[in-house]
Amino acid sequence: MKISDTMDIAREEMSVNAGGMVLIDTPEALRKVLTHHGTNLSTTSFDFRAQEWRQIEAADRDALFAFLEEAVDKVCTSGLLPFPKEPLPPLGCQVEAMIVGGKPGPRSKYGTGKVTGYSWDSVFHTWRLGVAFDEPAGYYYGNPITGTSTFPSMVRVVGGSERLFSDMTPAEIEALYLEVRLKF
Repeated sequence: MKISDTMDIAREEMSVNAGGMVLIDTPEALRKVLTHHGTNLSTTSFDFRAQEWRQIEAADRDALFAFLEEAVDKVCTSGLLPFPKEPLPPLGCQVEAMIVGGKPGPRSKYGTGKVTGYSWDSVFHTWRLGVAFDEPAGYYYGNPITGTSTFPSMVRVVGGSERLFSDMTPAEIEALYLEVRLKF
């Protein structure tokens, strides 16, 4: 049996969302993934998030976010995915996320919101952050930009040590984006 056949069998046993990513949002979904202990699943995309997090009461949301953070740690400790190169910001924390590109793209080049999930990007072999914006951060083809899935280097934690995007000009943000982009 080829490695690709093993991966297809593993994906069939796991919960997969509409985007084709393995979704880890419950203890049962985590248990199914952990049965593949020691198997390198880095060529599979993973999504650690609750899709309807806004409808959950605050106390339950905190417990959910703690579970998802622990799930990432367990999946990495089990050897299924690599650990993040740098610590990921806690779920639920307030951040500013860079938004560049788009047609035409927002003037401010960033949005403010909360980290709502983590994803493993099997294309770039890196971790991503899901950010839901408090207010639309501009428009893309006339539709409001209500969130983003982006690389940790394109996010600043409010109250953290890095300079916030709100303290930068749009030109400075674009220059930083080009610098970050060269790393990929």
